[in-house]
Amino acid sequence: GIDLSTNDNIKFDIAGSEKAIIDSSGNVGIGTSSPTIANGRGLVIADATAARLKLCDTTTGEGATDGFQVGHSGGLAFIFNHENEPIQFGTNNAEKMRLTEDGHLLINRTTTASGSKAMVDFQDGGRGLGIIGPSSGGGSQAMHFFTGGTQVGSISLDTSSTAFNTSSDYRLKENVVELTNAL
Repeated sequence: GIDLSTNDNIKFDIAGSEKAIIDSSGNVGIGTSSPTIANGRGLVIADATAARLKLCDTTTGEGATDGFQVGHSGGLAFIFNHENEPIQFGTNNAEKMRLTEDGHLLINRTTTASGSKAMVDFQDGGRGLGIIGPSSGGGSQAMHFFTGGTQVGSISLDTSSTAFNTSSDYRLKENVVELTNAL
């Protein structure tokens, strides 16, 4: 039933046990009779073992592991998409970061570089950095530097060496001396 008897709170009871509340401040609690929110109003979901908020659409089903879940269990907080789709993060009505279904983290872009195995790839104004994982053949790992969408340098690794790849740059030179008696 609905209980309206206490301090302007609305309580929802099932079999004589409170299951949810809307308190006089406008906070909503599920599994708690005291939904306290710091600095505003909101929704509190409480459970003795694992509190979860689940969002799903009816086209993919509403099974236990479907949809998008945010939760807390034993000190562990999680955000989990059970579908084979990316998780997008945005601000100012625009996507700013994406975690792809393959586990790639993209910042200021929505796809990985062509053929890459990017673990982290971000770009801003045509300049950026890609931290690339092992190639499909199990080769070296690398960090790639881009400007104008074109790779301009990289750092690559294998089991015995590290290579710093860039165009010639006088700032990288050591033991520079004047050339005397030159034509």
